[in-house]
Amino acid sequence: FMKKILFGLLALLTTFVSCTDQEDIEIAYQTDMTITASHIFDSFKTVLGDEFNMKGTNNGDWDVNLHAFIYDNNGILIKKVEEKYPDLSSTMSVNLDLLPGKYSVVAIAEFTGTFAGTSYKFWNISNEDNLNDLKVVESSTICNSPFETLGISSEEFEIGDRVKSISVDIKPVT
Repeated sequence: FMKKILFGLLALLTTFVSCTDQEDIEIAYQTDMTITASHIFDSFKTVLGDEFNMKGTNNGDWDVNLHAFIYDNNGILIKKVEEKYPDLSSTMSVNLDLLPGKYSVVAIAEFTGTFAGTSYKFWNISNEDNLNDLKVVESSTICNSPFETLGISSEEFEIGDRVKSISVDIKPVT
């Protein structure tokens, strides 16, 4: 009977020792990011009063395009989210599961639409796979509209050992 107990304890000890040789498991933490351009025109003044209305006026029919590029500490793109919205009050939600570390987000707002029967896209985004190569280039199209405005916000953030929420409010750069 004593041999069975010793054998059982030895088997149990062997099991515990073999479990401690496991690799550490990296835990990704949920990160909720919201991005909006709802204040992109706040620092501008209207002349006629309705120039910033995106729909239903003589100013054309416009959509705001929100882009989020999430980069790791080496500037490598890890997630890209792009959405089109019919009004500025819209908010884009980006759900991420990130390992602890440092990251960057570049959020861009630009407009596409039609005015007087012509379609417009004022800004072209390219080379987003690496933060150092990211380009935003103005098209040769001119419309003399507030919707030629480009908004960009960039911020660094760090993920620790808990859930994090990040809010980005895109500001105009043109």
